[in-house]
Amino acid sequence: SLTRRRQDLAPLIERTFERLHAEGDRAYAQVRRRRGWTGPEDPAVTARRFWTLALGVALREGATEASVAEAVEDMLALLRLTPAKGDA
Repeated sequence: SLTRRRQDLAPLIERTFERLHAEGDRAYAQVRRRRGWTGPEDPAVTARRFWTLALGVALREGATEASVAEAVEDMLALLRLTPAKGDA
């Protein structure tokens, strides 16, 4: 991994992911309020799930012969799945 080779980057990478999650959590919660969406799911969990899937699918697409369209299709299918209690 990048931080094994460049340990000096570890704090910056950690802060970047913390910021990604904080901004994603905030933005998704704001969209839910503005659109009047309700539901039992925690907005922070939903936002983190989105970014986990997006980054994972992008990494897979970059490392394999999958097309961007296939990667997007996979991500949308995964987002439609409802995680079991305790899996989120």
